Amino acid sequence: MSHSNLKPPAVILCLTATGLSVARSLGYHGVEVYGVDRNRWQIGHFSKYVADSSTLSCKQNKAELLKNLISYAKDKNTQPVLFAAGDDEVEFVSEYAEILRRFFIIPQSYNKEFTGVLLNKISFYKECMELGAEIPVTFFPNSVKDVESISKKISYPTIIKPGLGHQWRKRFKGKKVIEVSSASDLLSKYEYYCPNAEEVVIQEVIPGREDNIAIFGGYFNKDYEPVSVFTAKKTRQYPPMFGSGSLCESHWYPEIADMSINLVQKMRYHGICGTEYKWDPRDARWKLMEINFRPTLWFAITRASGVDIVYDAYLDLIGQEVKKNIGTQINGIVWQYLVRDAISVLHYLKRRDISTAALRQFVDPRKEYAILSCKDWCTNLLYPIYALSEFFKHL
Repeated sequence: MSHSNLKPPAVILCLTATGLSVARSLGYHGVEVYGVDRNRWQIGHFSKYVADSSTLSCKQNKAELLKNLISYAKDKNTQPVLFAAGDDEVEFVSEYAEILRRFFIIPQSYNKEFTGVLLNKISFYKECMELGAEIPVTFFPNSVKDVESISKKISYPTIIKPGLGHQWRKRFKGKKVIEVSSASDLLSKYEYYCPNAEEVVIQEVIPGREDNIAIFGGYFNKDYEPVSVFTAKKTRQYPPMFGSGSLCESHWYPEIADMSINLVQKMRYHGICGTEYKWDPRDARWKLMEINFRPTLWFAITRASGVDIVYDAYLDLIGQEVKKNIGTQINGIVWQYLVRDAISVLHYLKRRDISTAALRQFVDPRKEYAILSCKDWCTNLLYPIYALSEFFKHL
């Protein structure tokens, strides 16, 4: 085979379950994958679809990682495609986009002006409001006095969200948000967790269960047109109520697809993204919760449902024609992050707030899993060690 017929390699920054899913989408089609994750026990390091990997950090070893990536790209006959599968990694690519673009194929929107700004939840929510998106009632404090004023206006329970969540993991002890039950609780938790008011948003909690959350995944080309589109519903999250999906089921929501496409096009975004909406029973409307400008944790379900967003993005980025994949998904496909979902199920069992049907679905093996795969046995064998390392990391 001539070099002109070879598929360009891909580099994946972040080898968590998210990066593992990206590697599998590409590896299934014979794309050579090079992975980067500073945690040597990160599960993606052990996948057969990751040909080689590095433990350099995009936070502690930026210069060395940049040098390593450039060296890798120079050694290839075709320009590699670069995927960022975590927020730290999106931040790194945004910071060095001008240099990386000389050696890698990267979506246009990965730059300091777009992802470098909207990675911050404060900038993100303000932009969404300007573009007319409906979001939960949200405040942007600039001082302790602001927080005191907000505490008297907002309904409870409410949540505190860090502007840059990926930089606050240790301070928040692995939580995505801090739940608040009253005005006094808001003030005390703000003082404990948030020394700088301007680094957080305070947002009302939309009432209702986790299965009132709908998710969207998509890839938008350089003309900001949707190429590959998928929607699903969340059934459970980890941690419960305010975490990432632990059990999701493919379900076509035309209104979620339309709202997501409309908003992302207004943003003039080129790349992969995932949105999340929650149904608000108070006014019978969907409210935007977040957008991730990268593949998300549950993206393996898109592949299992016949809409492989990652591979469609790869093909478009390397200049191949891709047939639009919108409204073609298989519904009823279930995805599970097994260990995390088991913890969430135990939470609801203790509260006696889980149905028999939900328990049957939990034990039914006919699913797409975040990590387990009959085609990738090394990750199966290492999964217990990985799960333990994740548990101790968040103690």
